[in-house]
Amino acid sequence: MTRRRGDERSVSQSFEMWPDLIAKSKEGGADVVQTYIFWSGHEPVRGQYNFKDRYDLVKFVKLVGESGLGFPVWLRDIPGIEEMKRFVKKIVDVMRDESLFSWQGGPIIMLQIENGYGNIEGEYGQKGKDYVKWAANMAVGLGAGVPWVMCKQTDAPEYIIDACNGYYCDGFKPNSNKKLVMWTENWDGCDPVLPKIMDKDTSKLDSEQKSVIQEKKKTRNIGSDEA
Repeated sequence: MTRRRGDERSVSQSFEMWPDLIAKSKEGGADVVQTYIFWSGHEPVRGQYNFKDRYDLVKFVKLVGESGLGFPVWLRDIPGIEEMKRFVKKIVDVMRDESLFSWQGGPIIMLQIENGYGNIEGEYGQKGKDYVKWAANMAVGLGAGVPWVMCKQTDAPEYIIDACNGYYCDGFKPNSNKKLVMWTENWDGCDPVLPKIMDKDTSKLDSEQKSVIQEKKKTRNIGSDEA
C-alpha cells in the first residue's frame, strides 16, 4: 500500500487558511498530512502553553481528520534533557486526551521524534549516538500507541522507523528489513525568493503577510525548533 503525504506546517499560515489548504492537499492527491510542532511557539515561556489561533494544534488535527485525510530561548537557562521529555509528553497527552490517535478513532497514524538529527550527530561522537537512543526510548515510552519515525537517522533503533528525506529516495532502504520504506520529505527544490523577502523591508506588505514573514523569521533555524 502506498500513501501520498502532504506537508502542512500549521503555524506558517493563519488558522483561517487551514480548511482551504487541507482541501487543496486532498485535491492534489494527498491522503496523509504531516505537520510540525513548534516548541518555541507552543511554550514561549516555561510552563505557559499556547494552543490558540495558528498554534491550535488540536483544531488543526481535527480539521485534517474531518477532511478524510528549534527550541525555545528559555531552554538555554535550564540544564537537563528531561525538558524535552516533558514537552513531548505534553503533546502526546493532549492528543490522547482529545482521542486523536488512530486506535482511538482519530486521524493520527504516526509520530516523528527529532528532525534530521543524523546530519549533525557525528559532531557529538558517542554522546550523539546515546542521544538518539535516549530520544527513541523516551518517545516509545510515552505510550502513544502509534509508530514513531526518525528521518535521516540511519542508526535509528529497531523499534523506530528510519525514513528518507532528499531529492532522490528511489534506492533508499531502511536499516532493517522489518521496517516500512518511507520518504518523509520530497526535496523538489529550494525557494530562491523567501530568504530575500525575509531580509527586506516589509512595510508595504499587508498585516497577514507580515505575520507569516515574522513567524518564518522566528523559525529560520527550523531543524532546531521542532520536537
